Amino acid sequence: MRRVAEPKSTRVSVPMAAKDRVSLAATAEKAGISAAQLTWVFISFCLAELARGNPELERAVKTSRDA
Repeated sequence: MRRVAEPKSTRVSVPMAAKDRVSLAATAEKAGISAAQLTWVFISFCLAELARGNPELERAVKTSRDA
């Protein structure tokens, strides 16, 4: 049986308020990276923090369902 390779990446889209898109783009530009790369950094950092049990981030995730 032939194995099918897992995709190297998955594209995800989320709704974002205009002010948040502007902030993301401005912060990425200031850092000299793309908004996509900055988003990847945020995701990687937050996943690592959640895995460590960061209570502040866990609280933010739980309360973000209502945002």
